[in-house]
Amino acid sequence: MSDSGTKTAVITAVLTGVFTVLAGVATYWFTTKEPALSYSVIAGPAVSGAGGTKRIYVVEVRNSGSKEVAQTLVQLALKTGELTEVAAEATPGVKMTEEKTARQIDIRADMLNPGDTVKLSLLMSLVPPETEPIVTVRAPGVQAVADSSKKDGPLSLSKPSGLLALFAPALAAVMSSFLLLSRSVLGRKLGLKGIGSGIDQSELVAYICGACGLPEEAEHLRFGGGEISYRGAADYLRHRAIRAPDQERGTYETTLRAILLIDSIAAQSVESIRWAIDSIAQTQITEAEFKDLRKRAVDEGSHPTRWRELVDAYVAERLPRAHG
Repeated sequence: MSDSGTKTAVITAVLTGVFTVLAGVATYWFTTKEPALSYSVIAGPAVSGAGGTKRIYVVEVRNSGSKEVAQTLVQLALKTGELTEVAAEATPGVKMTEEKTARQIDIRADMLNPGDTVKLSLLMSLVPPETEPIVTVRAPGVQAVADSSKKDGPLSLSKPSGLLALFAPALAAVMSSFLLLSRSVLGRKLGLKGIGSGIDQSELVAYICGACGLPEEAEHLRFGGGEISYRGAADYLRHRAIRAPDQERGTYETTLRAILLIDSIAAQSVESIRWAIDSIAQTQITEAEFKDLRKRAVDEGSHPTRWRELVDAYVAERLPRAHG
């Protein structure tokens, strides 16, 4: 692939990844709305006097989720003592009702939007120093949690599905862009090392063509323009063999067989290469020979010298027999 073509492809892949991530974020936030209630309890110091012990508590309830919560109940109850003074306030627009006895108060909020709060300030009297009110916060389908044990928000690690929905497209886009860049001529100039072979597929086949004495085909594959896949190269060599004189078909047959010595070839491409060999060979490739070639295959990206030595040795051994 040419530098300009690679740059265009890389930029396209990166932009696609960016917009995929943005779409994933938008989809996540607009479709994955969850109700949540959290509350905090703050206790003031106990004050003892002639009239007994008194203490102030402040309870704040918040819709900490991303969805409306209806019919929220905030209940405070005492085992001992009594509620002397109670003050309730909420976010403007929230309607509340109140039911109070000497030792219990129930506050009901009709609807809490995300971020809305309800706050209660309590003065309790005749209370032993260690006594604390029993706080209950609940709504239909929602379990409230205290701030000290509050669950994480929508991006919590406890919600892998949300994280995967958000970051999987980003990871896929980054990996696709990196692989495309690292396997390109531009990537190699930048010093990036990809996964698999260190050079393009068409360059590997071009090396094999050169080793087999097919310089014209090697030049076409190496300098003809865009990268040609293994499957495309096999089709190209097959068509060249069909038009070549019969005495030259052995060279193309050996070239196609040598391509099977490349380790990182997809199963579908291997099938196409084998079909190309059988379609031009006088004798079809045997199962034993096919398995032997695939067993001996080497990854050029990991062992460039070893792969070239393997190809040269195989061509030197088989090419005379192909014309014998």
